[in-house]
Amino acid sequence: MPAASVYALCKGFEDAGVEKNKGIAITEDLMDARSLFLTPNSTTVYVFFCLDLKDGPMVTQVPPGVLGPVDDAYFRYVTDVGLIGPDRGKGGKYLFVPPGYSGEVPADGYFVTKTPTNTNLVLYRAFVKDGDIAAAVKNVRDHARIYPLSSAATPPDTTFVNTSGKQFNTIHAGDFHFYEELNAVIQSEPADAFDPEAVGLFASIGIKKGQPFAPDERMKSILVDAVAVGNATARSMLFAPRDKRAKFYPDRQWNNGFIGNSYQFLNNGERMLDARTMFHYAATGITPAMADAKPGTGSAYAFAARDKTGAYLDGGKTYKITLPAPIPVGQFWSFTVYDNQTRSMLETDQKLAGLDSNQPGIKKNADGSVTVWFSPKAPAGEEANWIQTMPGKGWNSLLRLYAPLEPWFDKTWKPGDFELVE
Repeated sequence: MPAASVYALCKGFEDAGVEKNKGIAITEDLMDARSLFLTPNSTTVYVFFCLDLKDGPMVTQVPPGVLGPVDDAYFRYVTDVGLIGPDRGKGGKYLFVPPGYSGEVPADGYFVTKTPTNTNLVLYRAFVKDGDIAAAVKNVRDHARIYPLSSAATPPDTTFVNTSGKQFNTIHAGDFHFYEELNAVIQSEPADAFDPEAVGLFASIGIKKGQPFAPDERMKSILVDAVAVGNATARSMLFAPRDKRAKFYPDRQWNNGFIGNSYQFLNNGERMLDARTMFHYAATGITPAMADAKPGTGSAYAFAARDKTGAYLDGGKTYKITLPAPIPVGQFWSFTVYDNQTRSMLETDQKLAGLDSNQPGIKKNADGSVTVWFSPKAPAGEEANWIQTMPGKGWNSLLRLYAPLEPWFDKTWKPGDFELVE
């Protein structure tokens, strides 16, 4: 799934007009549900593109003040860029060096990063300050660049593509095409780029570097059934996890997407396979800062698909949730609503499937807490604190805390649960 997911992202970018090694996508009018992504948010400007290093090192110039990871073709962490990357938020030039490269690498002027795969996914956020989206976009356009190291003396122009409102899909397949996505990854990457045991499993069903993937009718029938079972299993792991570590609190419905707080899904020598599946079925972007944020830095995430009673959230009903004061964030908090089927933002009449604490007009309660409403129509007087849902659609939500503070980590602060309002 990690490999198919990166492949689908890069293919989706290309479908939206973002060429590898030439183009940079930017959500100039923020992300919305017209584009299918696994659990993005609608409150920050996203910048994303794919690198292909098969022809040599690539330079990626990063703007100041951004935040995000670079991951390889199997969704393994390569580096961070921006605030918690080597540039520390000042911006700069990153040089991505392909596997097995033996040419010269500049001694200075670049943050040099070696990666085990040719394909690399770059995904970062440009934060919106005081509601000024245009300023965040301008910062990216003024400073972001992508070009081969061989062209560093006279870099070619970088093409920017505004993907806001564009209809394209970045989510891996859930049918037989899933295997074709995986095969494309295996064929395009070095033979030793992945764990030999995993590669052995791929080979056992006919996916092997340098050979055509052409299952006979018997094998194809088996694989069609297998991907259906795999898809259902992954969905069950996400929405009904049996692992007790999935719950943040024993008395709340909030779950942790990074069980064990390991970005490599490791626990005392064990690769936590179910935890890895749960994460990759729901989300994109791997970085230590997401898995194990530190007080005052990075971001923290909590996932909920059920109300206070344990019933799944219903798009035709009205719910409210309260965040007690003070909310422990150094920057801001946000809610985003997702469609259970696609795990992408829920498409409604409301352009943004969420809200954040930077938005003007958000109403606080007398004690400083904030109550947010979720329903098909806004409750009277609660329009500023309302996120739209759709009848007939199951949904879930991510609570994000940017620069979470100590009360989040020691659990002296807890968000409320979703409460059904009759």
